[in-house]
Amino acid sequence: PFDKFWGYLPTWQEWGIGLAVVGYGFLVFSAAYRYLPVFPKEVELNPLPE
Repeated sequence: PFDKFWGYLPTWQEWGIGLAVVGYGFLVFSAAYRYLPVFPKEVELNPLPE
């Protein structure tokens, strides 16, 4: 009842777009981690200089 599945291999343009989306997400996450106070700072691990 179903046609035979033909394999699909994305072109290099599609691979590039996919990698760009993943890279952009990593960039946004790392910038949010650095500049937004989402995660609490550990005082014991980062002592203030006296």
